[in-house]
Amino acid sequence: MIFLSIRHGIACGGQEYIVAEQDLVYRGAVDRGDPPPAEPSPPRIPTDASRAAFTPKTRLLFHYSGVTNNAPRIHYDADSASEVEGYPALVVKGGITTTLLTVFAKLPLGVPIARVTTRAGRQLVADRTAMVAAHTEASGRVRLPTLDECGRPAFECVAEAAP
Repeated sequence: MIFLSIRHGIACGGQEYIVAEQDLVYRGAVDRGDPPPAEPSPPRIPTDASRAAFTPKTRLLFHYSGVTNNAPRIHYDADSASEVEGYPALVVKGGITTTLLTVFAKLPLGVPIARVTTRAGRQLVADRTAMVAAHTEASGRVRLPTLDECGRPAFECVAEAAP
C-alpha cells in the first residue's frame, strides 16, 4: 500500500489564491479469491436533507477526460474497464463528482464556496444513477453524502461558505 500527498497551488504576485490538496491511497492488486472488504455503514441522512439523483453519462466521461488531459482507460474504454480492470462499467472521475457536488452545495449555501473537501470510497460508474443529499451541518457548512446505484456509500463532500 502506498500513500501519496499532492498539493497544487495557483498564485499571483506571491499570493496563493487556489490550493488543491489530495491524499491518495494505492492498494496492491486484489486477489479475486479473497473475500470482499466489509461494507461501510450507510451515512445517516437527515429527513430534511435535499436529495437529487444524477446519472453520469459515458459522453461526459469522455469529454471530461479530453478537457482535463487526464485519460486513464477506465474512464473512456468500456472493454478495458470491465475486462481488464474488473469494473462493472466505465468509472466516473472524482473530479466530475466533486464538480457536480460543488454545484449542488451552492443551493443551500446561497453564497460563494471557499472550501471543498471530498472523500472517495466506492467508485461511481457511468450510466448508473447515483443519489446525493445535501444537509446543513452548521452555518455555512453543507455535507453531501453520495450513494451509488445500490444505495451504498460512494463519495462525500463538505462545502464551506466564504466568510
